[in-house]
Parts: sequence; C-alpha cells; structure tokens
Amino acid sequence: MTERTLIPMDGSPFGEAALHYMEDFVEKLNPGEKPEITLLEVVNPRVRHVNVEGGYVDVVDRSDEIEREQAEAAAYLEKAGEILRREGAIVQSRVMVNERLSDISESILDAEKETHADLVAMSAHDRRFLARWTHHNIAEKVSRKGDVPVLMVRVREKA
Repeated sequence: MTERTLIPMDGSPFGEAALHYMEDFVEKLNPGEKPEITLLEVVNPRVRHVNVEGGYVDVVDRSDEIEREQAEAAAYLEKAGEILRREGAIVQSRVMVNERLSDISESILDAEKETHADLVAMSAHDRRFLARWTHHNIAEKVSRKGDVPVLMVRVREKA
C-alpha cells in the first residue's frame, strides 16, 4: 500500500474521478491504516500581454484576484477531502500558484517531490481522447516525467 498519495484536482467533476477512486480504496483499508493524501490544486495567475518594440512580454497580474482564487481553491480542497478524513486518511490540502507560467504538469511534479509522494492519482480521458490530445495531456506528462507511479483513473467521454 502507498503511504503518501498526491491527487491533483482542478475543481471540475472530471478532475474528481481520481478522488472518488481513492475514497473507495481508503474505505477498504484496515482500520489501523492511515494513508497520507495531499489534495493539490494549481492556480494560474492572470497574465497581461504588454506590447514592446518587436513583440510583447507576459506580465503576471499581482492583483487581489489571485488571493481570492487561492482561498476558493483551498475551501474546495478542504470540502473535497471530507470523505477521506471520515475514512481515516490523513488529508492535507495544498494550493500552488503557477508563478513560472509553466505547464501545470511541472507544478504537479514539484508537488510530488515536495510532499515525498509515492503515488500520484490523476483523472485521465479515455484512450480515444488521449490518443488525439497526448501532447496536451497533463496526466501523461506527469507519468512520463515523474519519479513515482501514476494511477490514471480513466474518465470516459460521452459520445
């Protein structure tokens, strides 16, 4: 059994598929087993494009809006972890701001290392979707670049 699991979420029902899978998993554990689960949401700051001679520069907007988004994400993660806590898991919530404006997969990989996770559980589209959009797929990038196994909980697209 894994001891520390990272579950990246995005606030959508699609993104909660891995959470629900882990809820079912934790429910089946022996009463004495208490896995540590970190729920993660990565918040992207707003970016303004400032025109300069020969092109433009991206400038991160440092407004109060990012603080509001962080607070909303933290409240969402706390609520999302309620069932896991009731089942005996030790649940932590973590909100990261993507200050580098990099691919979200990079923030997830950073969190994987910082939390010392030994498993990342993520939602992933079904294979047809994955085959068409692999170069955009965050779960696939985390699986390829990460240091720990990634459990991809497949979510089927409606036809």
